[in-house]
Amino acid sequence: MIYSTKNWKGGISFSPDEGIEDSSAYLQSINIRDNSRAISVNQALKKISGDVVVGKIIKFVETPSGIFASDSSGNIYKIIDETVTLEYTDTNGEILDMGYFYGNLYWATATKLSRCVATSVDFDTDTDHDWQTLESSSYHPIYPIGNRLFIGNDRYVATVSNTEAFVATSLDIESDWTVRCLKLIKPLLLIGTSANGRSKCLTWDFINAADSFEEISGLEEGEITEFIEISGAVAAVIGKKLFWYNGMIDDALYEFDDTISHGALTIYNKMIYLATKKGVYSFGKSNRNYPSVPNLPYICSEGVDVDAIGAIHGTSSTLYVAWQKTTGETTTYGIDMINTAAKATQGIIETLKLTEKGKLHINSAKYFFDLLPKNCSIQLQYKTEEDDDWQVIKSADGLTTLTSSTEDMTEDSVPLGVVCKSIQFRIELNCSGNSSPVFRGLEVDIDIN
Repeated sequence: MIYSTKNWKGGISFSPDEGIEDSSAYLQSINIRDNSRAISVNQALKKISGDVVVGKIIKFVETPSGIFASDSSGNIYKIIDETVTLEYTDTNGEILDMGYFYGNLYWATATKLSRCVATSVDFDTDTDHDWQTLESSSYHPIYPIGNRLFIGNDRYVATVSNTEAFVATSLDIESDWTVRCLKLIKPLLLIGTSANGRSKCLTWDFINAADSFEEISGLEEGEITEFIEISGAVAAVIGKKLFWYNGMIDDALYEFDDTISHGALTIYNKMIYLATKKGVYSFGKSNRNYPSVPNLPYICSEGVDVDAIGAIHGTSSTLYVAWQKTTGETTTYGIDMINTAAKATQGIIETLKLTEKGKLHINSAKYFFDLLPKNCSIQLQYKTEEDDDWQVIKSADGLTTLTSSTEDMTEDSVPLGVVCKSIQFRIELNCSGNSSPVFRGLEVDIDIN
C-alpha cells in the first residue's frame, strides 16, 4: 500500500485524526493560498516598533493620515509604513477601543471619551481630553457608520453625530447586559451584548425606530467578542470559536487553540485574519473551487511562545501584528509587519494520523520537491501512538540525522522499519533568507496485517 499526500488546500483539520479532504493536523508558516498544488513557506514577520511600545496594543485604526494603535497603558501610537511613534498618553489609563469619524480619532477609556484631529502634529495640544463621560465599563466598542459614530456605553448605545452632538443613551438595552460589539447589517445596527457568561444579539433600526430594538436568536453561547463583515456576510467570535451569523442562525466554523481578543480580527487579502497567542490565522479561500479553511500563515517575530497577540490590522499591502511577551520578570511589547525580504525560518506540516484495522509496517517514505535553493533543507519526522515527541529519522548506524539539503535534488527517501497501529508525519521546510523549499508530495510504503 502507498499512502500519498500531494495537496494541502484543506487547511488545518478540526481534529488530528480526521478532517476534510486535503487537510492537515497542523500547518505553521505555510502558504496554501496560491493556486498551485505545491507549497512553500510564507514571509516572516519583523518587529518595527523598537522600544517605543510599552503596553499591550488593544486596537489598530486606519485613517488617511496613517494607522493609529492604542494600548493598555493609555498610549496612542502612529504608524507610517515601518515607523512607530508615540503621539499621546491618556492619563485615564487603558484605551478600550478607538475609531475614526469625520476627521477625528475618538478613543474610550473606562469612563471617558476623548478625541483629536487625526492629522494633528501635536496631540498634547489638540486633544479634547475627557470630551464626554461614559458609563463605567470594561467594554466601549466604537463603530462609525455614515454620519453617526456608535459607542457601546455599558447597557446603552451612545452616539456622536457628524455635527458633533453626543447622546450617551441613544438606545437603552436592558439592565445587566453590556454592549460588547457593533456591526451594520443593512439597514440595521447589529448589537452583541453579554451578561453572566452568555450572549444576546439585538438589532436596532436607528433611522426609523430611534428608541427600540429587536432581540434575535443565535450566538447565545459564551460571551461574544466581535463581529466582522466580509463579502456581505457577518462572522462572529465567541471565545475560541468563529461563527457565520445571518441574524437568525449561527454556524460554528472552527475552534482555535486559544481565545481571540477584540482587536485581533481583520480583513486581509480578502479573507478573515484572526490571532491567538500562537500566531495569526487566516480563514477563507483564495479561489471559489477551494473550501474555506483555517491556516496559520504567520508567527510573530518572537515565535509561538508569546503571552498574547492583542490586535492585528490588514491594509492593502501588509499586515500589522501586536504582541506581548514575558521572559522571567520582564514583559516586552511590540508591533510586527510582514517582512517582504525574508521567509519565516521554518515551515511545518503535520499530516493527519494514518490508522488502519491491522498493524502498519512502515517500510520507507519518499518525498518530492523542486530544486532546493542554497542553504535550504527538508526534514521528515514521524510519531506513532507510542511516541510523545516527534522522532527524527537517522542513518543505519544511528549517527546521522537524515536531511535533504543538496541543491540539485528534487526527491529523497528515508528508511523507516516501524511497526505501529497509527502514524503521523511531520515535514519541516527550512528556509534561508528569502528562499524557501517548494514541497510537492509525500509517499509512504506501508504493509498492513
